[in-house]
Amino acid sequence: MTERGLAAAGPRSVRSGTLPLDPRAAVVTAKLRRPAITAMRRDRLLELLGAVWDHRLALIVAPPGCGKTTLLTQLAAGADDAVAWCRPGPGDAEPRALLGHLHAAVAAAVGGVDGPWHEAADAVYALQRIEGTRVLLVLDDLHLLWRTPGEAVIERLVDEAPPHVAVVAASRAEPGMNLPRLRVGGLLLEVRADDLRFRSWEVERLFRELYREPLGPEEVAELARRTEGWAAGLQLFHLATRGKPAEDRRRTLAALSTRSRLVREYLARNVLDGLDERLRGFLLRTAVLGRMTGDLCDQLLGGTGGAAILAELERRQLFTYAIGDDGWYRYHEMLRSHLESIVLEEMGETAMRQQRRRAGRLLERAGAFDEALEAYCRAEDWASAGRLLGLRGEGLVANPGWWVDLVPASLIEDDPWVRLAVARRHRASGRWHSAVEAYRRAEAVFTGAGAERMCQRERIAVACWAGASPVPGAGWSAALRSATQRDPLAVCEHATAASSHQDLLVAALAALLAGDARTASRRLTPLSGSPPLSRAERLSARLATAVAALLAGDAAPLTIWEEVADEAEGAQLPWLAGLARAGAGALLGQPPAPAAAAGMREDAWGTALLTLLSGWCAAGRGGGDPDELDRAAGTLEQLAAPVLEVWARALAGLIRVRQNPASARSGVRRTEARARALRVPGARALALLALAELEPAARHRDAARSISDQCGLALPCLSRTGPRGAPAPSSVRAAAPLAVATFGGFILQRGGRRIDLRAARPKVRSLLRLLVLNSQRPLHREVIVEALWPEADPTAATHSLQVAVSSLRGVLDGAGLDARIGRDADAYRLILPPATLIDTVVFEQSAASARAQRAAGEERRALRDLVRAMAIYRGELLPEEGPADWVVAERDRYRAIAHDVALGLATLHRDRGDSVLAIAACEQGLRIDRYRDDLWRLLIATHDDAGDGAAAARARRRYLEVLAELDLGG
Repeated sequence: MTERGLAAAGPRSVRSGTLPLDPRAAVVTAKLRRPAITAMRRDRLLELLGAVWDHRLALIVAPPGCGKTTLLTQLAAGADDAVAWCRPGPGDAEPRALLGHLHAAVAAAVGGVDGPWHEAADAVYALQRIEGTRVLLVLDDLHLLWRTPGEAVIERLVDEAPPHVAVVAASRAEPGMNLPRLRVGGLLLEVRADDLRFRSWEVERLFRELYREPLGPEEVAELARRTEGWAAGLQLFHLATRGKPAEDRRRTLAALSTRSRLVREYLARNVLDGLDERLRGFLLRTAVLGRMTGDLCDQLLGGTGGAAILAELERRQLFTYAIGDDGWYRYHEMLRSHLESIVLEEMGETAMRQQRRRAGRLLERAGAFDEALEAYCRAEDWASAGRLLGLRGEGLVANPGWWVDLVPASLIEDDPWVRLAVARRHRASGRWHSAVEAYRRAEAVFTGAGAERMCQRERIAVACWAGASPVPGAGWSAALRSATQRDPLAVCEHATAASSHQDLLVAALAALLAGDARTASRRLTPLSGSPPLSRAERLSARLATAVAALLAGDAAPLTIWEEVADEAEGAQLPWLAGLARAGAGALLGQPPAPAAAAGMREDAWGTALLTLLSGWCAAGRGGGDPDELDRAAGTLEQLAAPVLEVWARALAGLIRVRQNPASARSGVRRTEARARALRVPGARALALLALAELEPAARHRDAARSISDQCGLALPCLSRTGPRGAPAPSSVRAAAPLAVATFGGFILQRGGRRIDLRAARPKVRSLLRLLVLNSQRPLHREVIVEALWPEADPTAATHSLQVAVSSLRGVLDGAGLDARIGRDADAYRLILPPATLIDTVVFEQSAASARAQRAAGEERRALRDLVRAMAIYRGELLPEEGPADWVVAERDRYRAIAHDVALGLATLHRDRGDSVLAIAACEQGLRIDRYRDDLWRLLIATHDDAGDGAAAARARRRYLEVLAELDLGG
């Protein structure tokens, strides 16, 4: 039917694609047409929205240009269900008009539906009568119906629609419907601006895969920072730089927020033009603050009502974000820069500097010293900047912000705190030589002995990494540096005896250098969230945990690497962020970008570690470039890091054996001897494995297997055929077992390789999780139906189950697993291959063994079992399933066991006099369940035992806050 014919259609009940209309509300078919958008597929967001069938409403709320419509389009394109698309406009505020469009959308999706719809009850009744299919109702631009009768219609549909109808809506502002009630009932799935934000690895992938113009690591990081991952900003940068040389790209990037015509036009048309003068003026005049409260805005503007305006700006998603719950807000960096450029044009430079200076004074009085310093620097008020540095320098340079880039050379030369900030920026970026020189310059101008000694300590800690002749030093950095030179396990033992949190981190990292993944994991478990560590140290521990899992053949989820990269960038730690991004790329099989080396010219360590990580993953897939690893080995030799060098040479030798065995023999022998002399068991096992292929009759493979078993090291796979065409095993273990993780996220993996299940439909994945959780027993059909399709018609639910089982069988076969679904009458069971490791089973076995060992007085064995159980419990059971009834009870049961494990672990550590590990175990248990009285009391008592009264007092305050939440008093 043509659009003219649709507009002329009258009210009638029809099927088979005819669109019934109310004569007073003609349907505009453009509102029902899904836009055609070419964009990069964003699996993490589609995975999140895939859970919409476990809720009533999935709501995407974000400012313009964040990719809401793109995400809806991708969701609709990949859905197996009927998709009804509708983009309401202002004319749909009246219910009859909106219902006419909704009816037309649903009729087009399912081939006809009862109508016409005059009121919401008609829609609910008609939707209930749809049989045999699920309907995904997709609503774009829902904000156009805010607080109208049309929005009330949508709310009623969300409340009363049958289970086979789900609603996904995108809006620039939070709807006026009763969202708190939906949240409390677990019926609302929310996607916010921060979820839509492109992470740095997504920016890199966007320009490499979609735009076909790859960016270097530093450009990626800078673009992600300047745009804050804003999708429109990234696309506008691409449009402005398409086909241009690198130098033009850099200039465009530097001026992206202020002089880019495309960005200014977008923000003017999509953000500012639709505002009344009150809101527009408020945005323009408060942009100089950077971070603000209502009171600060009132003081700056000489008025009142600032808090209400900020709340309105946030509600309307005008690039205004609340920071915490104490009334602070900030504007998106690109909007802020655009606003300031407008003010600069209107006021002139002199008036703009005065406004920024005034903002600096207000921020300083409010205790926002970082923002105050940035305001003074933007105002070029160097006297005030120097004064503030003199008063607050130590705090301002603890983690120096981007204000350092604004400081002129004269102030850098004159102010010791600025020199120290520059040195720390170099250190965070991995520019070790530049950092050492900057520290020297800071030492030369500091007058206080304490500050000078602090500079000296930090310089020595960095200098031991800066060259081929490490500078002797003390502290944990020097200890770790010694582990890169010889006998890392000896360093691990020595650091373990010291027992401080930094020493335990050294012990874990030294164990990693040795290849002892089991010891590294055990040491790292209590550290990744440990408060006494700095943010950089905690992130290092989390990254090391992922590496240890990789070495153990139990690869951490990709999200762990991505989260570390994201948090490191937010903490302005680009070196750590780069390593985490490289790790994510290596897991995905991406070779290091050619620009990576250019972006790391001064960071020889980062380049070498990146190559090692990629080489390990490539070797596990049967590939790898031995020449690239040889070059990394040469770099590490120059850096006086023979432990890492021998790893690189062993990996290169292992790969070369597969490619040209004759040329590899002598090199592999030398590497094995050197690894043995340096006492690096992991590298030696690699070399032995290569020798086993060259000399099958010798006992090299047995020796490699012994090291592998002792260290918990999963050695990379060899080729399918060995020398002379003889069959070669796929790994040092006869067959890599299937591993199933359910705590903290569902993961299936074999031989260290994750099985990708993203192509399966959400309900098929839920069926797999349900069967895994009950793998010890068959599940009756009715139990499964009740769990996954609780409100569906029995006949339709049975059909859905049969389809899901068939699909799941295809998924398991396609993944090459030995798992199958068995059926006995009306019961189903997941039959897993022998030696399959399921984390819930191992967790319960370890916890039960620990109880038995403690009862028998075997405390050391109990401690071993408790540590193992605690390491396995990575988070809540199957978080993907949300509040589904079938998982909630089991989730609570496992959480209770984890609490008991943490309590037992903390008690044993305390009894053994190890207060550091006891405190870490308490904190870990409280992260699992913060309302456990016994853990709070044990934590406080352990702090008191250690003589740390301040820490005990802090723990008491936190405990009282928890009691206040429960209204139990002290």
